[in-house]
Parts: sequence; C-alpha cells; structure tokens
Amino acid sequence: MTPVRPAACHSSSRPSPRCVFFDAFGTLVTLHRPFERLKANLESLGYSIPLGDVEAAMRQEFAYYIAHSVKASDPERLRRLRLECAGVLLEALRERGHALSVGCEEMVDALMDAIRFELYPDALPALQALKERGVGIGLISNWDCSLQEVVRVLGLNAYLECVIISALCGCEKPDPGLFHEALRQAGVAAEDAFHIGDSYENDVLGARAAGIAPILLDRQGKHSPGDAPVARDLLEAVELLSRQPGQARWPDA
Repeated sequence: MTPVRPAACHSSSRPSPRCVFFDAFGTLVTLHRPFERLKANLESLGYSIPLGDVEAAMRQEFAYYIAHSVKASDPERLRRLRLECAGVLLEALRERGHALSVGCEEMVDALMDAIRFELYPDALPALQALKERGVGIGLISNWDCSLQEVVRVLGLNAYLECVIISALCGCEKPDPGLFHEALRQAGVAAEDAFHIGDSYENDVLGARAAGIAPILLDRQGKHSPGDAPVARDLLEAVELLSRQPGQARWPDA
C-alpha cells in the first residue's frame, strides 16, 4: 500500500484530511436494471412474471442477503449464501402466485446473471479529484468476500489504498471495529479521516463512533438528520470536505 502523504500544518484545531473512506453500494456502486434482467432471465426459463412481482421478490432476497452477507467470508460460504438467497427468491415468488419448477442452483444462475454492478456517474470524477489533491482513499463496505473482484472489474483499484469488507473482518457497519480496521490499514488517525456513505445508521453513526467525521450522501433528498453534513452527490460531498470549519482543508500541493 502506498503511504498517504502527511498533510501540511495548519492553524485549525483539526489536521487536514489525509484519507477519505467511502461506502460501496449506494455510494460508489449501484445495480444496472436488476429487476428487468431477472424478469428476462425467468422468461428464458419459461416463466412470464409481472415486473412488479419480480421486483418485490427480489427485494426480499436483497434483504436476506444484507442480513447474512457477513457470514460469506470465503467462496464456499458465499456459494451457500447464494443458494439460500435463491431459496428466498423462489419462496417470495411462490407467495405471489408464481410456483416455479426450478431448483436453487438454476435460480442462482438466473439471479447472479441479473446482478450487474456499475459505478454511479459521479464516482470516478470524485475519486480522481481526491487523488489529484493527494488525499488517500479507502472503501468500507458491508459485503461478502467477492467485493475485491467487483472492485477490480469496475476499475477502482487504481484509486483505493484499502478495501475493508465486513465478511472478512467479522463485523459490520455501524460497528466501529470496521472503521478502526480501515484506519489501521490506511495508516491514519481518526481525526485525519472522513467517511462518505448513504446510510445514516451505518455510515454516519458508525464513522462517528470510531471518531471519524462523516458526510451523509443523500441522492434522493430523503434524509435531513441535522447533525451531519449532507451532500446530494459525490462531487458535492468532496466539495463539502473543504468547507467543514476547523476540520477539512486540502493538503498543500
């Protein structure tokens, strides 16, 4: 890992940010039309199911995955979790009147083909802006062990100094342990870091519990907690870093 360049001294009570951590899903990464893709995959298996039912069932599967992803710490455990998720999806479809004669293995294939990750349009510009300013960048995510491959495919390795994955650490945000591990791997103190994420509970409260200043990303304009800076997109979040009084000024070039 490339060491983060020390920040120049300033008169503020808090040093300039040496590292900015990001959440992954909902912050840097999203899904490309998962409901439509799954509907098409089911049609290829001979089942025509209304898109609304497919979406509702898939959202149940998402909820199950989120609640259990921390246990998928290696490929075998991840395979078992995907089978469980396929079972949840099949049952959710059955509850909506669509009993599929499809095994869990076949449903895993249809489900995983529907899961295509992509970056938000503002992700790379925001990361590039930080990189050009000499600020270290890390990723902190509640995800299974496959996140490193997602990061590679999306071309994020060129920007990230550390990738902290809940399934590999054995704890999930908002547990401050995940943030402490990020600080350790990045080689920075909490007062030298910021964290940007889209979940008030996981990202704002989790970062704050570890002593890291948070910024809440609110792409839909739904959250107004009042006790944390809020940005509507990642470029605004990066700009906010330089506006926090006594906390964030860019390192000298």
